[in-house]
Amino acid sequence: EPNSWQVMNSDLPSTTVNDLLLYHDTLFAATASGLAFFNGTSWQSFPETAGRTILALSKNFHVGTTPYIPSLYFITTNELWRFDGNSILRMETFTSEISSMTSEDVLGSVNNGIMFLSRNALMPPTPTWLNVIPPGPPVNKFVGMTVDEQGVFWSGTGTASNDGFLSFDGETWRSFTPQTLPQLGIAHSAYQIDIGADNSKWISTFGEGVVQLNADNTVAHVFNTTNGLAYTENSSNNQDFVVVTGVVTDRNGDIWINVRSAADRNMLAIFSP
Repeated sequence: EPNSWQVMNSDLPSTTVNDLLLYHDTLFAATASGLAFFNGTSWQSFPETAGRTILALSKNFHVGTTPYIPSLYFITTNELWRFDGNSILRMETFTSEISSMTSEDVLGSVNNGIMFLSRNALMPPTPTWLNVIPPGPPVNKFVGMTVDEQGVFWSGTGTASNDGFLSFDGETWRSFTPQTLPQLGIAHSAYQIDIGADNSKWISTFGEGVVQLNADNTVAHVFNTTNGLAYTENSSNNQDFVVVTGVVTDRNGDIWINVRSAADRNMLAIFSP
């Protein structure tokens, strides 16, 4: 019954609780401001985790430093921690953003697939984290879709996705972002993709103007303020920021580029290779 419930949030480091778990008959809470446990009367916090967002607690206990005493594992947005019943230790710090866990050696990431801890046969063993991306699109946002001359599917991911653009050749999904292709600069978001002469690809981006890929999908050019396009006004006073909402190629091979809120008031630019 509703009247039977009690709210036990006094002394919690945060009332945002992401996970709960019983460890040796003690209730632990993963909160937005640290790890806490309930001592039967009130919540007690761990100073080592103060201010950290604890996302999840391990459901699989493995043997810790004390014989036959299993350890409790938990994650922040980029760290793996362990509590062995006496002390807390930060085990790993990752460059990828972590989102979930099933155990201390199987983690889910935001943009880098599933992370597995591999222990080799060396003595002592050297742990190595392996990333496995499931065979599917890296994101579920598709904008400005098209198919190139080789039958490869292409798509942008939208204005605020930070996921760049992607392709699918019938077997493998590929993600194009500044992390995977540094030549893209600040082109974190892509709107529309058009196929030009010789199977080139022309991608309109949010901030970096237009990206041209060669037939082999390497970067041929990036068109922005450094080579003729006007910057987009009202873009945090950044005079290098070019928002292109559309790009198309015509039968003559000319490239038509629509610059949003162009500072020179020329909303439409033409490039003739």
